[in-house]
Amino acid sequence: METMEKVMIIFAIASSIFALAWADKRFNLSLFTQGWMDCSDGFGGQSRLNKALKEKSAEVEALKQRVATLERIVTDPQEQLKREIDSL
Repeated sequence: METMEKVMIIFAIASSIFALAWADKRFNLSLFTQGWMDCSDGFGGQSRLNKALKEKSAEVEALKQRVATLERIVTDPQEQLKREIDSL
């Protein structure tokens, strides 16, 4: 193989990799999300994971507050008396 043929083959391989990376990013194909070629954000997807973790933590905290409010309503003697009166 001549030098020019080798250069053309290397160029074709590199172009193919860049084209796949572009298509993956453009069409959200998730081709490079697993393994050593994680090109998603340069940090192995950690920023997306951190954002999702913060969102889930906020959701859990909101749900805890709602449960605490419901527990307070259910165990409140005034509300309990009101329910007993309503059931009569």
